[in-house]
Amino acid sequence: MERLWAAEDSAPHPEAPGVLAEASLALRELEALLQTAGGSEDPLEVGRTWRYVGDTYFTLSAKKDKDALARAREAYLRAEPLSEAGGEAVEVAKLNFNHANVLRLIGGGYDRALFEEAKRRYYRALQIFRTATPAVVPQVEEALQSVEVGLRTLSIYETAQQSRDQLQGLMERLQGADPDDVEADREVERALAEFKTNEQSPADQLQELSALMNQAMPAITSAASPEEAAAFEQKVRADLEGAFGQLDPEERRKADETEDLFEQARASLRETAERDGVSKERMEAGFAILEQFKALAAQSPQSPEKMTTQGGRMRDVISQFKHIYAGQGLHGVSEDDPACARAASLVPHLQALQAFAFDQVNESHLGDTERQTLFDFMMRLGHTRKALSDAARDEAATLRVEHDRLRPLALAMRRCGLRQHLTLARPLWGWQKVEVNPNCLFYAGGDGVKQALARVCAERGLELSEKSKGWGAGQVRWNQIRESAVGVFDLTVGGRALASVCHALGGALALGVYPVVVIPEEAAGLPFDIDLPPLSLREGEDVAAQLGPAIDDALYGLHPTTGESSVDETARRVLEMSDGEDATTRVLRQRLAGKSGFDPVEAEEMLGSLVSLNGRGKAALLLPVWPGFYPEEGGRRCFHVMPFRESWSDEARDVVRRACKGKAKYRRGDETEEQRVIHSIWEEVCRATHVVVDLTNLNLNVCLELGLAQALGRPTLLVAQAGGTVEALFPEISKLQVKPYTLADGGKSLAAHVAAFLQKAESTRQ
Repeated sequence: MERLWAAEDSAPHPEAPGVLAEASLALRELEALLQTAGGSEDPLEVGRTWRYVGDTYFTLSAKKDKDALARAREAYLRAEPLSEAGGEAVEVAKLNFNHANVLRLIGGGYDRALFEEAKRRYYRALQIFRTATPAVVPQVEEALQSVEVGLRTLSIYETAQQSRDQLQGLMERLQGADPDDVEADREVERALAEFKTNEQSPADQLQELSALMNQAMPAITSAASPEEAAAFEQKVRADLEGAFGQLDPEERRKADETEDLFEQARASLRETAERDGVSKERMEAGFAILEQFKALAAQSPQSPEKMTTQGGRMRDVISQFKHIYAGQGLHGVSEDDPACARAASLVPHLQALQAFAFDQVNESHLGDTERQTLFDFMMRLGHTRKALSDAARDEAATLRVEHDRLRPLALAMRRCGLRQHLTLARPLWGWQKVEVNPNCLFYAGGDGVKQALARVCAERGLELSEKSKGWGAGQVRWNQIRESAVGVFDLTVGGRALASVCHALGGALALGVYPVVVIPEEAAGLPFDIDLPPLSLREGEDVAAQLGPAIDDALYGLHPTTGESSVDETARRVLEMSDGEDATTRVLRQRLAGKSGFDPVEAEEMLGSLVSLNGRGKAALLLPVWPGFYPEEGGRRCFHVMPFRESWSDEARDVVRRACKGKAKYRRGDETEEQRVIHSIWEEVCRATHVVVDLTNLNLNVCLELGLAQALGRPTLLVAQAGGTVEALFPEISKLQVKPYTLADGGKSLAAHVAAFLQKAESTRQ
C-alpha cells in the first residue's frame, strides 16, 4: 500500500507515465496478496481494499484506458461479496456507485447490458444513501438521470439503425431481383408503405409531444395563481404554435387537427387556476426549456434516422421538466410543523412516484394503452398531492387519503413498472380468485417482530393478511402473499421457521410483491444470494419505530428493472394453450396471432382474458421482479437446486448429472456465467422442464428457490438424505412427497428417483 501511495504522490497528475508504471506494478502485487488472503481476514476490510484497488485503477484509467477500467471492474466484483458479507450498507452503496461509473465508461454509450447494470447499481446505491448519507443523494440522482438519458439515446440509435437496415434490405432486394420480377416490386412497395405508415412524420412527432405537454401540464402546474396560469398557457401556446408554423402546408394541415388538444389543455389549466401555484423561478426554468423545445421542433428532418434522432432530442428537452414536476412538495406543509408530520413524511415517496411517471411517459414507442395508463397516473398523482395538502394538518384525514388514494395508486404504478415482465405460469397451488389489497401486508416470521408489526399496522391503518382460505397450509400462505401489497420476512428466527420464511420470500418475488427483509443486527448480511438491502434491527431500540419507515418505503417502492421484456414470448405461449372454442377466445386468437411488439398493458388485459377462459384454474399471468423465460421447444432441461458447499454436494451433483445423461440437459446454479446470482437462478428455474430440489438440512437458498419453482409450477422432484429432514419439514411443504436417499450406496436411490422423474410423460410446455 505504501508503494502505491508513494507512486500516486510522485507526480503532479495520475496519468504521468512514471505514476502509471509504478502504480500498476504495486496494484498487481496488492491484488496477488488479496487473492491469497485467508479466511481469518475481516471480509469487510478485504472488501474495502479491493474497492480501493478498483478506485485506483479507475483513476489511472483517466476515464479512457479500457484495460485499467476492466481491471477496476474485476476488483469491484471481488469486493462485492465481501462488502455484503461485512454487513455495512454504506460500504455496499459506495461500491455500487463506483462500479456503475466504471460500467458506463466501459460501455462507451453502445452497450445496453452495461448501461442497464449501471442503472441498477446506481439505484441500489441511491436507496441506501437516501437514509444513510442524504448529502450525496443529488450526486447519485444526477448520475442515475445521466444513465437514463444514455439508455434513451441508445434506444434512439437502435431504432435508427433498424430503420437504416430495413431500407438497406429493401434496396438489396431490388438490386438482386430480376428486372421483370413484379412480385419483388410489389413486395418492396408494400414494405415501403408499411415503413412510411410506422415512421413518424415531423407533424406526427409534434402532435405526440404536444399531447404529452398538454396532458402533463395540469400536473406540472397543479397549483397556480390565475396570473401565472394564464402566462404559462400563453407561453406554451406561442412556442408550440411557432413550432407547428415551421411545417410545410400539408404538414400544417395535419397539425391543425391538434387544436382540440389545446382546448383540453386550456380547460385543464382553468380548472387549476384557482389554486396557489408554482414559483417565479420555476416558471422561468420552464420557459427556458420550452425555448429549447421550440428550436428543436423547428427543424424538419428529411430521413428516418434524423427524424428518430430529433424525436429523441425533443424528449430529452421535455425530460428537463422532471425536476419541476417531481420536485414539488405539499402546499403549506412544513417539515418542522408537528401537525403535518405524517403528510411531510410522504413527500419523498410522492416525488419518487412522480419522477417515475414522468420518465415512463416520456419514453418513445409506447403503446396507446400504455401511454394513456401512464398519463392517468400523472393526473391521479396531481389530485392526490392536492388532497394530501388539504388534509395535511389533520392526521386522521391524511391517513384516509393515504389509505384510499395514495397506496392504491402506488401499487398500480409498481405493477405497471413490471409490465414488461409478464410471465405465464402454472402455480403449484392453483389460481383461485384473490383481490390484491393495497393496504394489506403479508408476514412470515416470529412472534416478536409480528407484535411490533401489528403496532405499525394499527398506526398506519394497515392490516395483516391472516384471513385467506385454501386447502392446506401451502395454499393458504400462497393466497395470503397474493392478496398483499408488501411482504415482511423476518429472518431473526431459526430452524425450520427460518426455512419457511425463505420459501415464502421466493413466492413473493415471483409474484412481484415488494419485500421487507428483517435481519438481526449481528448478522453479516442476508443468508442467501439475493440483491436486497435488508433492515438490520438495532438492539435496544424500539422495533416498531425501525419497521415503520421500512414499511413506508416498501408500500411506495418501485422495483428496479433491467429493460428486458418477456411479453411477446408470453403472448405466444398463451396462444398455444388457448384451445377454447368460445367467441372471446376465437376473436382474441385471431387478433393476436403472428404479432409482436405488443403494448404490454393492453397485452396483459387480452392475455389475461385468454388465460382465465382456458387456464382451467391452474394457469396464471404473473408480474415477477424479473422478466420471464421459458423451456426450449422440444428439449428437456433439468435444474438441480441444492447446497453447493456441503461435503456431499459434488457427489450428489454427479449422481444426478449421470441420471440426466441422454435424457435431459443438466444444470446446477453455480455453473452459470451470469454474475447476478439470483437472476441466473430465476432464469434457470424458468427454462427448466424438470427441477430436482434437495431439501437436506433445509438450506435457505434451496428453500427460496423452491418457492420460485412452485410459483412457476415447474414439475419438481423433492429429495432429501435420510437423517431427519423429511420429518422436520415446515408446514407449507410438509404434506408434499419427499423422496429419501442415501449416498452410502453410491447414490443408487437418488439416481432411481431422478430417472423415474424424467420418465414422466406429463408435458411441461407452456
